Amino acid sequence: MKLLNILIGFLISTVCIGQDLVEYEDGTFFRNGVELSIEQVEQLSLEYKVLGKTRHLINQGVSSNELAKPESEAKRNARATGPTALGIISGGLCLWTGNFIGEYYDNPTNTISVGFYAIGTLCASTMLSIANKIAKPESWITARDGAFKEVERKLNEAIQKEIELKN
Repeated sequence: MKLLNILIGFLISTVCIGQDLVEYEDGTFFRNGVELSIEQVEQLSLEYKVLGKTRHLINQGVSSNELAKPESEAKRNARATGPTALGIISGGLCLWTGNFIGEYYDNPTNTISVGFYAIGTLCASTMLSIANKIAKPESWITARDGAFKEVERKLNEAIQKEIELKN
């Protein structure tokens, strides 16, 4: 009977501890089943003395969430123009350099020229791939979820630490 009481006490304390933790799911924070706003999450971070560790992550999550919205397509495309331009310029420069060296040696397929062709193609395709990723809302949702999951983890660590200190 005593063992049963200990087991019930442990289960009750585990349930109570689990209810105080912050949960994050799909862009929304919850605590005890109640939805929390970003301001409330910041207040909890301040209360548990982890705001310094989570402020950057909260800001990153909020800005990523804004960029993931359909009306932010122009902002995402504007951010993608930098890597696109860099890829075109660097790739083009490498291809031009390879061609120039090939013309200089009267052999456009020499090893140095082919190396520059490969580097130019690699630069251009990599930067265009990065630009494509920047323009997609899914990548910003992934960034938001990653930042907010880290906020959730740090908050829950602080909450569990405080609960352990009270017991």
